[in-house]
Amino acid sequence: MDKPSFFNKVIEPIIPKKKTHDRDAAEYDEKHVEIYNPTEQKRIRFVLKDALSYVKLKSDLPRVLDFGAGTGNLTEHLLDLGVKTVAADISSKYLERLRLKLGNSERLETILLNGDDLSGIPDGSFDMVATYSVLHHVPDYLKIIDEFVRVLKTGGILYIDHEVCPTYWESNSEYDAYLEELGPEFSKVHRDELGLTLRDEKITSGTTDHKSIVFRKWIKQIKSRPSSHKRRKIRKGGDLHVFKDDHIMWGDIESRLHSKCEIINNYDYLVCRERDETPEIWRKWKDKCSDMHVIIARKIESGGP
Repeated sequence: MDKPSFFNKVIEPIIPKKKTHDRDAAEYDEKHVEIYNPTEQKRIRFVLKDALSYVKLKSDLPRVLDFGAGTGNLTEHLLDLGVKTVAADISSKYLERLRLKLGNSERLETILLNGDDLSGIPDGSFDMVATYSVLHHVPDYLKIIDEFVRVLKTGGILYIDHEVCPTYWESNSEYDAYLEELGPEFSKVHRDELGLTLRDEKITSGTTDHKSIVFRKWIKQIKSRPSSHKRRKIRKGGDLHVFKDDHIMWGDIESRLHSKCEIINNYDYLVCRERDETPEIWRKWKDKCSDMHVIIARKIESGGP
């Protein structure tokens, strides 16, 4: 589908160890320039507002689950848009920081996740489930997709954003040129994820590396897979599915949603990685290449819980 009109406008001036998330909470916003920059924040607000417009209200205010809320990236926008928001995360430190940033609001709740599922949350609890840059942390991300649908009301909206798109794993001279123009550190991350460097930690069947940022359950899952899937790389930041041989498969997600949801919007985009109000490099390349994907879907009655 076509990108929303935001992309045609000129922009003016779950899951690693809990301890890792707790430790990184204080530095998260500063480290992630691809999230906390004016252009990306404007895009997030635009797309969230678009997603909320599809919610079929049966109450005064929609209730939204922000899954993997972190320090409150989506939560802040959702509260500003006037909805009831449940910020959920595996890290209590992230949720503490979120509260410090956003203060107290009668429209804000927080939930500490168990790192596996959404047990404890009744079926049909939310008008919308939103998640941003989270699925690649979750060992069994397709299982959590099922959980998202379960806790949605019939007619509720699922919004998944900021996971790399399929072309990210392909040879693309224009995208390479974009990253080179941004700086060598951006190109390096991409090369790492394509397997062109050897700096990543690895987990192999029968090995438990206690320095690796994984759950014991994740290791068991690896052991239970066919031999071709037993070798997995884990980035030090705790990212799991961010490599050419192990990444988010959008086709699998769509197949998982097919019987229970209708796809409303589904497209790729280029994320901005500049903190300037006028991101000249992003503006130059945004219509020439892409690296991220977003999907918006509605739960249909025939696929209810």
